Amino acid sequence: MLLVVVVVGQLAAGCGTSPAAAPTASTPGAGPADALDTYTVVRDDVLAALSSLDPATPWESSGTAGLSAEGSTCTLVMPAAGSSQYLYVEGDDFAAVRAALDPVLAQHGFAALGQTVFADGGAVEVSSTDDAGAELVVSSEQTSVVRLNAPVLSETCDDAELGRS
Repeated sequence: MLLVVVVVGQLAAGCGTSPAAAPTASTPGAGPADALDTYTVVRDDVLAALSSLDPATPWESSGTAGLSAEGSTCTLVMPAAGSSQYLYVEGDDFAAVRAALDPVLAQHGFAALGQTVFADGGAVEVSSTDDAGAELVVSSEQTSVVRLNAPVLSETCDDAELGRS
């Protein structure tokens, strides 16, 4: 089983694209509600691409999106999604993951997945960034988990800013 961690940092939301185009990250400093709208689409598209690798193994989300303050930074934390999918095969350098995710990442303004890194604790990671400074990390170890986080512009960093009822 594998752990897939998708972390998006330094993101801004808002798209300004035509209805036929997918939302992409824009300049840093988006408000929480705009970031939630944009990165919900990014997250859903990433999960759909990963699901295409093994349609019989579902991705399940837990929790809801929220805001988290650390120092002067407010971060949108999207709900985690997990799966028992096996995403990293030794020696293939995330080939299937790259083939599934690179087109989706490009659609949302991210670069292709970069160099594979063997991290502390046994995880194997690959990452991507966008022009707004977003970072997406795919890390495999035992189970698959997708996480998406985006710094947002907020004075209060209160969940009420997400605009949900």
